[in-house]
Amino acid sequence: MARLDDMIPPGEAIRWEAFSKGSQMEIAVTDRHIIWADGIFKRDKGKAALADIRFVDLEEGGNSVNLHCDGAIYRIEEFEPGKLEELARAIGRPARIWRECKTPAAVLARRWRQYLGAGAVGLYAAGLFGLAFLVLGGDELTKFGDALTKLDVAIATVVICLAGYFIVEIAKNTLPHMLIGRTLTGEKRRDFVGWITDPRWQGVKTDDGRLPRSRLGEWAMRKAYGEIPDIGEREPEILIPGNFSLNVATPPITPF
Repeated sequence: MARLDDMIPPGEAIRWEAFSKGSQMEIAVTDRHIIWADGIFKRDKGKAALADIRFVDLEEGGNSVNLHCDGAIYRIEEFEPGKLEELARAIGRPARIWRECKTPAAVLARRWRQYLGAGAVGLYAAGLFGLAFLVLGGDELTKFGDALTKLDVAIATVVICLAGYFIVEIAKNTLPHMLIGRTLTGEKRRDFVGWITDPRWQGVKTDDGRLPRSRLGEWAMRKAYGEIPDIGEREPEILIPGNFSLNVATPPITPF
């Protein structure tokens, strides 16, 4: 707690604390405040009075905490895995958690996105390697490479990077539906499609329920399933009951 010692108000006892080695985070709940220091840089610190917190949103997928206060939303990212519920109960305000879907079909979706994404990245890396060999390779290629201007190399690099990006996106957003999703039915298809297309299935809250969806993904779903599947809604689990509406315009989010 060395980095938080100077932030704890005099006379306030620490009721709960945690430290995450992965993100170098320290967080503590005192009698009246929640205090945190996040990231490698010591300047990334924050404090909020417990009395100002209306409710708490937890995201299992990103190990993130959203403190909804009267004047702002404080977002603490990459929190220590397995400690989210402990923190919510230490704060003692209404709390809900967005769980990641972990059914076999959802796990299958995650793995296929990872595999296809990794394969696409491999193709992208091969393109960059080919460009490097063209410029720095054998004698004949070197003569041609010497003729290239720095601008030519820069343009070629940008083109390959953009091509690599689109290859990765196409692979991740289309191939899972075409190769695996079309073989699934019922709840298995729902969880498979949900994990790929809806961040809530990944344990991440979306603003106002708006879901980013690519046109490529929609095209792939229509080809694979005949239509875009209706996956329904996925609601958070209530940990501590209460009012989860601020009844005002969404205040600015302050990330930490």
